[in-house]
Amino acid sequence: MCSQKSLLREVIKHMTDAAVKVRGQFDTAVRRSSDLGLSGDLSSEDIDKFRNAFQAPKDAVKNRIERFQKETRLRFIRADRADMERLVNSYFKPLPPFESSGDKKNEFPNAIALLSLEKWAEENRKKNTSNFG
Repeated sequence: MCSQKSLLREVIKHMTDAAVKVRGQFDTAVRRSSDLGLSGDLSSEDIDKFRNAFQAPKDAVKNRIERFQKETRLRFIRADRADMERLVNSYFKPLPPFESSGDKKNEFPNAIALLSLEKWAEENRKKNTSNFG
């Protein structure tokens, strides 16, 4: 099983990769806009100030994750809570959370997460509104 830290590291990596890509696209767009004369009366210093006002991708992701953790009171729920017999039966029948057609193997991570969360909710006497299978 993945540890909480390795899972969080993986999420941060994906978010940072996306932010780096978008930042590169942003920088290119700003540079091209200036080259094409779309910046009007803005000086290159004004444009640099604007570009530099944005956080570095790593810092933006870190701040976003911290804010999310605080606002949601994030909890990690272990995937080994999922009822594997129920998971396999739902896959072959097919029953929710699996679709009746398509590439169901790609649905396994979500199905495990849903069944694990449902089990956690039962154990912690949280209201169950999902009714999977």
